Amino acid sequence: ASLTEAGRGLATSVLRRHRLWERFLHDVLGFRWDQVHDQACGLEHATSPDLEQRLAQVLVDSDTCPHGNAIPGAAAEAKQSAFLPLSELDLFQAARIVSIRGEEPALLRQLGELGLRPGAIVQVEESASEGGPLALFVRGRRRRLERDVASQIIARPLSSDEAREEPEDVVPLSRLAPGEVGAVRSFLAGRGLVARCLALGFTPGVAVRMVQNVGQGPVIVLVRDTRIALGRGQAQKILVARKGGTHVESGLPQQD
Repeated sequence: ASLTEAGRGLATSVLRRHRLWERFLHDVLGFRWDQVHDQACGLEHATSPDLEQRLAQVLVDSDTCPHGNAIPGAAAEAKQSAFLPLSELDLFQAARIVSIRGEEPALLRQLGELGLRPGAIVQVEESASEGGPLALFVRGRRRRLERDVASQIIARPLSSDEAREEPEDVVPLSRLAPGEVGAVRSFLAGRGLVARCLALGFTPGVAVRMVQNVGQGPVIVLVRDTRIALGRGQAQKILVARKGGTHVESGLPQQD
């Protein structure tokens, strides 16, 4: 059995609505990333074309769901052909996590606790016999991961030059705690959001300090002495290198 062209079109439409809803539930309504899949499953079939269009407008520049999977019709779709599961990486290969295939709540909670989210840099330190667990180096910590779980994590292999250039502790901006400082490194976003970030002062190398980061809602950061509010989805697409303190030499005041 196989889908006709019309069937593939319908399936793609349902998948697009599903991932738009996941992004909306996560970024706007504050659901955790392990909660949005089941909620979106109910909403995707009750979404009219007009509502789908409005969702896409609200989520401008969102080209993936919270798990890193491409929203059909977005720019991220064309980029994922060269990515590999963590279970297929070579020994000592470094890679950046792009997406999570499985969306089971227990799996997502486990990966979140290990720091294995889209944007994280990992390196394979040890590979057991076929079917055995992997040892990974993640944000300065050694982690063991069953191979079937590693096969659910999709990553982009980094060249040796890219791996050397990556700071040791690069995280999404949304992971900074209040008072913590990070230096902007790169973006996991389309050109529209990148242009907006640059216009707001989020240029590579600039220091930002987290002012407010509560629950799953928007964050407030201090950039070049200016407070800026960002949706959590946007903050997750700005990668920063943690500075290990509440002040760096960048003109940021130490207190609000």
